Amino acid sequence: MLEKQVKSFLKKTKEKPVIAAIVPHAGYTFSGKAAGKVYSALPSADTYVIIGTCHTAMQGPMALSLDDFETPLGVVKNDALLGKEILQNLNQEENPDPHEY
Repeated sequence: MLEKQVKSFLKKTKEKPVIAAIVPHAGYTFSGKAAGKVYSALPSADTYVIIGTCHTAMQGPMALSLDDFETPLGVVKNDALLGKEILQNLNQEENPDPHEY
């Protein structure tokens, strides 16, 4: 059911030269169609960087996990090498705690 719903939001479109996108995340019922339109226009890439807001109390200036993410549709592989490079360049340490739940 979930996979069918997500696929219904994704429409084949011509890829566009996108370098950044702002995507709503209010839940599939509320913003799935808008999110699907944005994701459908993204060019194919080996790695995507997702920057999101924190809806819970967070310790530190950022929360970056080097772990893969388990989702209802399967495991999303994390680019740990890129994550380590980001942490090093920003002089930060990994903080996976906010992603625990």
